[in-house]
Amino acid sequence: MLAEGEESASQQFHVLMPMSSGESVYVGVDLQPGKYAIICNLSDLMNMDEMHTHSELGMIQLVKVTDTVTYADPAGMFTLDHAAALTTVGPDIARTFGFPFPSVALADSDATIDLSIVAQPVPEGGWGIAAMFIPAAFFTHKGLPADASLSDLAMVFAPQPDNAEGAEVVSASVIAISDGTPAIQRVNVGVTENNLTLFYEVTDGVYVLAALLSSPVGRSDALVEALMMSVTSIAFTGAAETLMAGMGGE
Repeated sequence: MLAEGEESASQQFHVLMPMSSGESVYVGVDLQPGKYAIICNLSDLMNMDEMHTHSELGMIQLVKVTDTVTYADPAGMFTLDHAAALTTVGPDIARTFGFPFPSVALADSDATIDLSIVAQPVPEGGWGIAAMFIPAAFFTHKGLPADASLSDLAMVFAPQPDNAEGAEVVSASVIAISDGTPAIQRVNVGVTENNLTLFYEVTDGVYVLAALLSSPVGRSDALVEALMMSVTSIAFTGAAETLMAGMGGE
């Protein structure tokens, strides 16, 4: 575009001049997610004969603006990206339910997490995501055979009869996440909240249960897309042996 002298949608910012070498000036700007080129069209005053602009001399910076945030487990066990709208963090949420495994819950508000934990109706429009990492040894400890299918393993986390949320499984299917890894997708509809869960093997001997939490009638395509984005970004950075230690070595 610059080489051909084309005009484009641009926003100009004025800064105090001149600045000496090594000095910085900061300008606040509100950008929508996307890819941007930051250029300087000031003339090169040190070489008036050539009359190049600074951008022609390489003063160009390409940046990508996203509306996501990366969460890193404090113990270094995993990372995941999530929508920036999820501002409340509940680390180790799984321990609240008796599971000693690395986990996190991220939600739009404290109320969404707090009410979900005590099986009370999630606020209208409230939503969040959660992830928990489970070692294969957990399932054999539960009595499942070592060669149990992915579907059988996922059933360990299916809603139990007379659960506090009044949740029932309305659909379950095998899908492939973005890298082709097979996953069990299950939709649970309840009185206090709805859940869409994905269960798959994130690395050898380690499974992840990722869930989208929403108010009873609040699940939308946009929220499902937000869950899928997070699932795609998940990286397990710990060791399966550490997960087993969380079970007391069993």
